[in-house]
Amino acid sequence: RLLPYQQRLGRYCDKVRYVRNVMNWSESVMSFWCTIGCIGAGIFGLFVPWAFLIRWTSRLIVWICLGPWMKGLDVFLHGLTVEEEVERQKMKSSNQIKQAFQLQCKAAKTLRENTLKLKAFRVRLFG
Repeated sequence: RLLPYQQRLGRYCDKVRYVRNVMNWSESVMSFWCTIGCIGAGIFGLFVPWAFLIRWTSRLIVWICLGPWMKGLDVFLHGLTVEEEVERQKMKSSNQIKQAFQLQCKAAKTLRENTLKLKAFRVRLFG
């Protein structure tokens, strides 16, 4: 049961051992070429306009990730079309109107009951 894990661990150990040998210059040819590559990358990096590249790369990433087509992606993922959205808004507003009407009816009913109570109270007191 452990054989695949042991083989994978053995491959990891071989890779770590190889990297350690390169870092200690035991593998001198590979260490030389890594050093030359790093020096070349450093010299090349001196002449690259980093501010320009970072500014425009970040602008492109933001534009690609947050562009106007995200609305289309939202419609595609959630399945709401413009008509369905309008219908949903109409239902929401009609529900709000119904609730407001029910509150008005309740207030009118309470006012009517209080008026009847007051009238009955006056008849009881003053005849």
